Amino acid sequence: MTSDVPRSGFQPPAHVRDSGPDGGEPASSPRVIRRKIVAPPLGGSVVPRPRVEGLLTGLMDQHRLVFIYASAGAGKTTVILQAAHRLERPLVWLDLDSTDAATGRLLTYLEAALALQVPEAAGVATSALAAHLPHAEVAGLLAESIDEAPVLIVLDNAERLVTEPEALEILASFARYLPPFARLVISSRMELPFRSSVGILPWVAAVGEEDLALTVEEASDALTASGRGDIDPVDAVVETGGWMTGVLFEAWQATDHVIGLGGEADPLHGYLA
Repeated sequence: MTSDVPRSGFQPPAHVRDSGPDGGEPASSPRVIRRKIVAPPLGGSVVPRPRVEGLLTGLMDQHRLVFIYASAGAGKTTVILQAAHRLERPLVWLDLDSTDAATGRLLTYLEAALALQVPEAAGVATSALAAHLPHAEVAGLLAESIDEAPVLIVLDNAERLVTEPEALEILASFARYLPPFARLVISSRMELPFRSSVGILPWVAAVGEEDLALTVEEASDALTASGRGDIDPVDAVVETGGWMTGVLFEAWQATDHVIGLGGEADPLHGYLA
């Protein structure tokens, strides 16, 4: 399934394209960690999951905001990248971390990520912050700067802000004023406690752990691709509940594994969290 919005011809703005004398950011541009605003590569050995890709692309086509709630190792980031490839929208990526609890920093990084695909976003947040506007209002202005650009915005690892109500209010304001052509995906290991109604608006959808869990057929394909074709996929799914990492790393071999449980209930999760 592909989006019915037009393909984008956006190019990065000048302040992003041109580097300074030392090969880094220009002196007038806020310094950001580039790895945070660039989508990770999708490995060539990743097994396609048409069922989940179709579910996610369908939700993205129909809903302005999609939450993905699932534990570490469930395949959230991979399926987002696969769905983004199918949708062919300009991709905006921000890998959140605990330092983004500072709302000014969060807005600066969100602007930098957007500016890679939407030139009009460059300087919107930073100038508004310099004018001492309320940060929630700055988030709304930044969202509106997207205008008709059909971007897909992904905020990954949002669980790192789960205890930060002010940062969550920035995300809520940004989502609330997002133009209808844009799409926002927020990926988190746990449900985010928004103080506003953004999580229950009619243009919001969610994907959960059960949606991402491997079927027997998907487990068989994944095990074969990883060189573990000798493992019975039925047993693997029964033992792990279809948890992607549990299937691939044979989590049920652990002495304290509980049959049928995966994700955060599995001892292997501690190595991923």
